[in-house]
Amino acid sequence: MHAPGDEGEDVAPAHGDHRRGTRCHVSPLIESWVVGGEHPAAVLPERGSRLVLEANPNYHEAYFPESDRKEDAELVRTMKGKRVPFAGSVEVNIVDEDITRLLLFEQGGLDFVQLRGEIATRMLANGKLKPEYVARGITRMVFPEPFLFSLYFNMKDPVIGGMGNDRIALRRAIAHGWDADTMIKVVMAGQAIPANQMIPPGVGGHDPELPVKSLYDPATAKALLDRFGYDKRDADGFRRAPDGSRLTLALSLRTGGAMREIQTLWKKNMEAIGLRTDFNVMPFQDIIKDLEKGKFQMYQGGFGGSPSGYNEHSQLHSLQPQRVNVAQFVNADYDRAAEAFLRSASDEDQIAAARTMFGIARTYMPQLPVYFRLESNYVQPWLQGFRPGVFSSYWKYLDIDLARRR
Repeated sequence: MHAPGDEGEDVAPAHGDHRRGTRCHVSPLIESWVVGGEHPAAVLPERGSRLVLEANPNYHEAYFPESDRKEDAELVRTMKGKRVPFAGSVEVNIVDEDITRLLLFEQGGLDFVQLRGEIATRMLANGKLKPEYVARGITRMVFPEPFLFSLYFNMKDPVIGGMGNDRIALRRAIAHGWDADTMIKVVMAGQAIPANQMIPPGVGGHDPELPVKSLYDPATAKALLDRFGYDKRDADGFRRAPDGSRLTLALSLRTGGAMREIQTLWKKNMEAIGLRTDFNVMPFQDIIKDLEKGKFQMYQGGFGGSPSGYNEHSQLHSLQPQRVNVAQFVNADYDRAAEAFLRSASDEDQIAAARTMFGIARTYMPQLPVYFRLESNYVQPWLQGFRPGVFSSYWKYLDIDLARRR
């Protein structure tokens, strides 16, 4: 699934009704709630603006789960034996602005809030919670999201696509010219980690032993371009294509968020290696339509959200439809490794297959992994049972200490 964007709009809940309730945080992609079986009952006063979930009184007998993870020991100790669901209701309200969500949380209007990028650092000093928040009992939990943010190349594009040596060299030169570390530090305010592979941490097939090594190397980028026919310059000093024609590279970006900062850094990086650039900026929904139709040259965005690392690697599997394999990459060796990943009977076999696919992708460069975004969860002291829900909602395990909230 394509991630909504670098800044990550979220849905922030507000106060519940007179019964004990919790105010949680969910993905903005949820527009309605499908109710049935033992799930909570739902009341939707106004479609797209507010969602109220009421605890199902007939929910089957279930208790807070056990865990053998050391980091869960205290959580399990305090919640052990409690029957779920705890909260009588969950009210979800859409709040588009990051600063509004932060202010609501600071005022006690949210029981927890999820923040990404620069806004996530406003409660921090030197990477740690500011003393005034520590004194209030607020805690912070940070984890990499199960999404990979990449630079995609359209392999069918007449300028940048194809498997000829000159096109491969051009894509690799761009990869060596893109200063992803500075983007993470400046544009993302340090709230991301460099992607040293295609599978995010915590997702099946992630290789924890793979070192983090930046590809950024302008000298290598220039050498590749000079060697493979992009050595001639036009009157403005930009490189021409090997056939002598004007060379302009277009990057598609979604509107809003950190778009302008990314444009500035990208233009600076590409001009440093002699490449003229242009941008196609449009709403996220329009970007996705163009990707699925192959109407782009390059695009930077996110994809993922599954417990299996095949989800990320499926983007280059030729058996996948174009809405997944937007790069339209076709490689028999990659396909065999993808099938081996799906048949893997152990973590080691999955990692081995993932290494093979990553190596092929690095060679032909249809897609450059750039970063894994960090998500900061800020939690009020009265919220009990909280653990960041990576792949599913966690609401039924949450409880409220009413005395502490007052």
